[in-house]
Amino acid sequence: MSANQIKEYPDSCDICNLRFKVKTPWFIATHMRTHTGEKPFSCDVCHKSFSRKSILVNHKRIHSGERPFSCFVCQRAFSRKDDLRRHEITHTGKKPFSCDICKACFSNKDNLHRHKRVHTGVRPYSCSVCQKTFTEKGNLNRHQISHSGVKRFSCDICQKAYTSKRNLDIHYLTHTGQHQVMSCLVCQKTFNNKESLKRHAIIHSESRKTFQCDICNALFTAKSSLQKHKNIHTGVKPFSCDICQKPFLQSSHLTEHKKVHSGERPYSCHICEKAFLTKAYLDIHKRIHTGERPFSCSECHKSFNGRSHLKRHMSVHASDEDSRIFSCHECKKCFKSKGALVVHMRSHTGEKPFSCNICQALFSLKGNLNRHIKIHTGELPHLCSVCQKAFRCKSDLSDHLRIHTGEKPFSCDICQKSFSQKRNLRQHSILHTRECKISC
Repeated sequence: MSANQIKEYPDSCDICNLRFKVKTPWFIATHMRTHTGEKPFSCDVCHKSFSRKSILVNHKRIHSGERPFSCFVCQRAFSRKDDLRRHEITHTGKKPFSCDICKACFSNKDNLHRHKRVHTGVRPYSCSVCQKTFTEKGNLNRHQISHSGVKRFSCDICQKAYTSKRNLDIHYLTHTGQHQVMSCLVCQKTFNNKESLKRHAIIHSESRKTFQCDICNALFTAKSSLQKHKNIHTGVKPFSCDICQKPFLQSSHLTEHKKVHSGERPYSCHICEKAFLTKAYLDIHKRIHTGERPFSCSECHKSFNGRSHLKRHMSVHASDEDSRIFSCHECKKCFKSKGALVVHMRSHTGEKPFSCNICQALFSLKGNLNRHIKIHTGELPHLCSVCQKAFRCKSDLSDHLRIHTGEKPFSCDICQKSFSQKRNLRQHSILHTRECKISC
């Protein structure tokens, strides 16, 4: 073949301008498939298609279970040579890839790219069923199994089934007695495995909180978290219930709310069989039985069984300069939380959003509705340990117990007479008011 007959191949792709390192028909044809979407190599087991034969060869090892590449240090085996190379770096301790935002270091470039999505908030993988988004394709694949209802991994001891092998492995530990609940040292939140605890720990790392709210200066590790937080200031609630149209800040809050309509309470206490909408509510409830109070005030060391209770308590110690004041535009009364202001405003508007589904009585507070419902059910869950008298609510029991203890915590600031109940003090105070009017 003469020099004039030698076929000339282009130096770069005329679509994306990528310069070709190797100018061969195979290399150019393989690259062009990224634009055409052509996938000529098909798996004869699951019929999934691929653009390159080498990818098909690697894929087939999923079906065969073949892992021909093993680490000479720990003998862990891999189906792909690239995976082995990335793994071997973990033994050297080298982490040459560094995040330019928070300086976190990684052993390979792929992990760095995935990590950067924490800062950018990019979640490129979306579920076609519920539109939930994910930062990694593997997480999306695992999530999609939840829609299929398929639970391929079952325990050979108790036959309980799971959607993923990881969940099955965690479950096995309950049989072997090796099950360990791992706890966050900062907030005491518990996790079933080390990986979940590590991911959670990032939220407490001040060095990784690089996104700041320009309204209240709160810091966040991810741009997406900052965007969600800003909805608190703007009042935007993008997720609404298709049954009652109630709006929510986060999709997870909407998911929990929908259980109110369905009546679903999937989490039940094994001691008293009380059922709850979420596992978090169940965990808090269990502390009533155990007496556990893991959340402690750094100022007065008073302890609480829930983090939300501690947060409300901390406002007692905050000075007016430190605490954020929410003021009522009707009566100028001030509150240390927006929730307290919302509840207070109902005293002016007369709003009673909580309705009894038996007698249609309306209430401004959910707690008042819950107490009212016990009138219909006849439930008296709070029992006096001295005389066995039962009460509908805990506050009634507390008032009653003072009969036995003789405690009188409410005293008149005029004549210093003491009372066991606040309402008795109020009635007594009227006497002083009348005496004042007569003398005047």
